[in-house]
Amino acid sequence: MLPKQLVGLAFEVKDATLKCRKASKEEYEQIPYHEKELAEITLKNIFGYCFNYVSVFSGPYFTYRTYRDSFVEKYSSDEKLAEACDSNTVETFKSIVIVIVLYVLLSYLWPPRRIFEDEFYTDQSFIFRLWYMCLVCFINRMKLYFGLIVSQCVCSAAGVGAYPSVFQSTPGQGPRTKDPQLLENWDGTYDFNTIKNCDIYTVETCWTFQELAKCWHMSIQYWLYVNVYKRVPNRKLRLVGLAFEVKDATLKCRKASKEEYEQIPYHEKELAEITLRNIFGYCFSYVVNTEIYLTYRTYRDSIVEKYSSDEKLDEACERHIAEKFKLIPILTVLYFTLIYFWPFERMFEDEFYTEQSILFRIWYIWIAFIIFRLKMYIIMIVSDCITSAAGVGAYPSVFQSTPGGGPRTKDPGLLEDWDGTYDFNTIKNCDIYTVETCLTSRESIRSWNMCVQYWLVMYVYKRFPIRNLRAVATVVVSAFWHGNNLGYHFCIVLSVFYIVIEDQCLKRLRSSFPVFPFWLKGCVWFFKFFAFSYLAIPFQLVIFSRFWRYYSSVYHFGYIIFGCQYVLALFWPKISIIFLGRKPRRSE
Repeated sequence: MLPKQLVGLAFEVKDATLKCRKASKEEYEQIPYHEKELAEITLKNIFGYCFNYVSVFSGPYFTYRTYRDSFVEKYSSDEKLAEACDSNTVETFKSIVIVIVLYVLLSYLWPPRRIFEDEFYTDQSFIFRLWYMCLVCFINRMKLYFGLIVSQCVCSAAGVGAYPSVFQSTPGQGPRTKDPQLLENWDGTYDFNTIKNCDIYTVETCWTFQELAKCWHMSIQYWLYVNVYKRVPNRKLRLVGLAFEVKDATLKCRKASKEEYEQIPYHEKELAEITLRNIFGYCFSYVVNTEIYLTYRTYRDSIVEKYSSDEKLDEACERHIAEKFKLIPILTVLYFTLIYFWPFERMFEDEFYTEQSILFRIWYIWIAFIIFRLKMYIIMIVSDCITSAAGVGAYPSVFQSTPGGGPRTKDPGLLEDWDGTYDFNTIKNCDIYTVETCLTSRESIRSWNMCVQYWLVMYVYKRFPIRNLRAVATVVVSAFWHGNNLGYHFCIVLSVFYIVIEDQCLKRLRSSFPVFPFWLKGCVWFFKFFAFSYLAIPFQLVIFSRFWRYYSSVYHFGYIIFGCQYVLALFWPKISIIFLGRKPRRSE
């Protein structure tokens, strides 16, 4: 339990500290006392939370707030609480007698150890072995029920997790609300839902596996949900991607003949029989929790493959990190210089809309988008350095690695002519030079967050059953992955529409200019970054009222420009005749 308590406490302290720091004086006064205490927690309190006898000897996970409430809150010293604790402990303990009798009796008549004996498989029928599986599972449940019930009794006997019933406590979390006004109409009863770890009746009688899982180890499920599921970055990409990798490898191994099975790469055979330990290592290693998406094969190769322990690899990793890190000081200086003179937060102020001209507001989005790009570049470079420092994503250059996907081939024969050089293309998440200098939005997007784009192509675009809707499905998943805020969805969806308009415009221009002159390249580049800056405003301001206020303040200038671009593409043959005196080579 100690690792769970310390990790949970760390997140409780972090959340409380951030909340207190960001709060105004008025907001700070409204913050509950236990959160203020968490923001300034002492080593003495940490030690008491982690090593009190209830934490050490009981199973239910409970938060620091629950531990604190058991001896700080007024109702924790109420005489009625002692009666409630006694009655709850006795009531809970009653079921132990039934559990022990069933466990001892069944273990004596049908011992689980029988399944380790050869006679079980040679002398017993298939139906008996199938029935025995259910019996062994039942015996195991009785043993676990005993542990869960005793743990709950230890907590309730100490008064930990007991709250007035009006507070609507839930397993692990504790009270949903602690409004003092609720105590005015309180009937004096307590509930112990906070330390309720298992609903035995529901587990044994429910119809679905999902319902069973929700009623099992409920306090631990709360910990997993709050401290892992909600906080691990890129969890959707990682877990879904791994699921598809395992599925593909399993099907490939099952359908293969003996000769074909021998030709299947070892990493695919391993995926088909992947263990929970490997899944945990892949999902929660410090390298994987960077901004870069890695396949399980890439993670595995950095540990298993021979060239991953090559001395030349260490030199290659160091050179790559040094080369990448050169950009960090430049980008950092630019970033802090720009946010000092033109802070992005200015766009939240009323003065920005009342005192500044429309030209200033249009110009300001360029600065805002440059600041955004600089921040993302720094994050991506640091992620790249962390990953390459561990040797993850480094492959012999003859394997022709691609971002996200890794080697196109791992033919051992290629290593015979290998010159000993490595590439880090597998973890290359962004081509900064291309993003900044290319002429089109489509090319910029392809060079941005490339590892995540690989995930979207492999696990959304290629697998969506309706071919004509694959692009739509990919955009929807991408928008959802960024978050539930409308600003993200607004930005991503409208960017797709702009790319269509830009494609049409470039197609028309190339029909009249096979080779773009310098001035035309400059115009195309300018419009690309104007569109990016304009469309990125919802992504940065996030909330609808904020970004719509900005768009309204510039009279939706950008959308008018996009409309003009579409008209230009639509009537380009006629416009070409009027201004250039000739028809386009292709006027389709």
